[in-house]
Amino acid sequence: SAPHTLPALAGTVRAENRGVIGSKIAAARDGDTIVIGPGVYREHLRIDKSIKLIGTGRPIIDGAGNGDIVEITAPHVELSGFTIRDTGIDIDKENAAIRVLASHARIEDNILEDILFGIDLREAPDCIVRGNSIGGKALDIARRGDGLRLWRSDRALVEGNTIHDGRDAILWYSKDVIVRGNSSLRCRYGFHLMYSDSVILQDNELSANSVGIY
Repeated sequence: SAPHTLPALAGTVRAENRGVIGSKIAAARDGDTIVIGPGVYREHLRIDKSIKLIGTGRPIIDGAGNGDIVEITAPHVELSGFTIRDTGIDIDKENAAIRVLASHARIEDNILEDILFGIDLREAPDCIVRGNSIGGKALDIARRGDGLRLWRSDRALVEGNTIHDGRDAILWYSKDVIVRGNSSLRCRYGFHLMYSDSVILQDNELSANSVGIY
């Protein structure tokens, strides 16, 4: 059965030892837009202000195989235009490329590569997850993480994403969600709903998964 609570976050991003992007976030104020140009940035980010973080020329945020990579703790954050790659592989700590812990986030047009968990929304209502490519690690399917997970995250829009070679895309305790125009390839469950009411699933393509929609 589905849990009423998820495990405590043991591997959350720490704010010290900031790199280029982390330093810009630290200096920003609510409402600012930070634009990051091409390059490889070996950082783990905590976005704790209501800002827009925009990549141009597809900058890469590389987690170097350790922990989570981006953690969003402030509402009204936009994250778009990045390649985010190489999380840790600790299934117990649920290492994620992008973890959202606040409302009204917009996660758009990112490429996630070599990640355990992809986009993880926890008690994060009214978010938009659109146009992302989410690809898992080369692990046995039971050892992979979920490409997309919503937990108590009502009124999300999940649109135009491609999720491939992961475990599940799962909605737990999340109502009034729209899941539209997504593709799920070579996963375990294409979309897995548990205790999630009033969900619209429309125009999604599911191929070569163990289960389509459950």
